Amino acid sequence: MIFQLNQISKSSRLQTKNPSGGFIALISILLVSMVLLVTVTTLNLTGYIARESILDAEFKEMSISLAEACGNIAVIKLASDFTYTQTSESVEMVNGNQCKIISVTGSSTIKTARVQANSHELYTNLEIEVTNSPSFKINSWKECADFIATPCVI
Repeated sequence: MIFQLNQISKSSRLQTKNPSGGFIALISILLVSMVLLVTVTTLNLTGYIARESILDAEFKEMSISLAEACGNIAVIKLASDFTYTQTSESVEMVNGNQCKIISVTGSSTIKTARVQANSHELYTNLEIEVTNSPSFKINSWKECADFIATPCVI
């Protein structure tokens, strides 16, 4: 009798279990997995975008350096011969890089040199104004958004 009573209580406990308990656990695991997958993918893309941004910054820095070198060349040419004028001149730099002296214009006392350089489609435009009266000096050296506007628009 005791044995039968024990068997009855065990079988009644088995019958009262929720038959959808495994389904809820499976759906919970799938939802947690999807949230983790989305989180990891987002973090991975964030790292990729940051890496791309750092690379653009490096290319822009290279473009600025090339434009400054080209500006220095234009200033040296003006310092040696203030009658120097130019409409367009490509200057070959190290490692096959190039910059352009777009123009050197002005009067007999004030000259404006415009130079441009690019590195991987990131452009730097510089406008340099120099005078030679009473002595040679650089009045301004500024980066321009473009050379369409006159004077240079920063």
